[in-house]
Order: sequence, then C-alpha cells, then structure tokens
Amino acid sequence: MSGERITYEVTLEPDPEILREFEAWLEYHLDDMIALPGFLGATIHKGEDPESGAALRIVRYELE
Repeated sequence: MSGERITYEVTLEPDPEILREFEAWLEYHLDDMIALPGFLGATIHKGEDPESGAALRIVRYELE
C-alpha cells in the first residue's frame, strides 16, 4: 500500500449566522491538518443542501 493516495471527504453545514467566521477558521484549520504527517493537501468546495438550501462546505483531504 505504500505510496497510495486516499481522499478523505468531510461535509460540513455551518450555522449561517457565523458562516464568514467559520470559513476563516476552516482555512486556518486546513493549514494545521496538512502540516500533519501523511496529509498532502486539502481543498474546500462550496455547496448547498438540495433540500434545505443550507450552505455546505465540503473538504477533501489528500493523504498517503
């Protein structure tokens, strides 16, 4: 398995009242996470729950 890459995805539904603060925190959090051994990178994708219309943030981490 050495050298294989894994994508780990987390879907988050932040409270709309703190969305801006949450996004700022999330950027900081990703920097901390990708500094850990095995983490190669991360991307944040913006989405919307199709049923409720709530803002979603999907984080995809790349690990080895």
